[in-house]
Amino acid sequence: MPVTFPNESPKYRTERNKLLEAELALRRELEALAAQRRKLPLGGEVPQDYAFVGERGSVRMAQLFERSATLVAYSFSSRRR
Repeated sequence: MPVTFPNESPKYRTERNKLLEAELALRRELEALAAQRRKLPLGGEVPQDYAFVGERGSVRMAQLFERSATLVAYSFSSRRR
């Protein structure tokens, strides 16, 4: 059973279906690219244990991994362009 919106025209549905196909193709390409990225060999070693300074003082990179093997980093910029 195809999905339709109330009062949509046949032309709209045709164009919308084309757009959905293009979006699916893009998603497949992105997934293929992500798979390639996951297959990359490990990069080089970090030459030193970098120190970061934050609100609570200094913390070394090695300390960021003490509780888990995964690190998630966010970067927020307050500058407007």
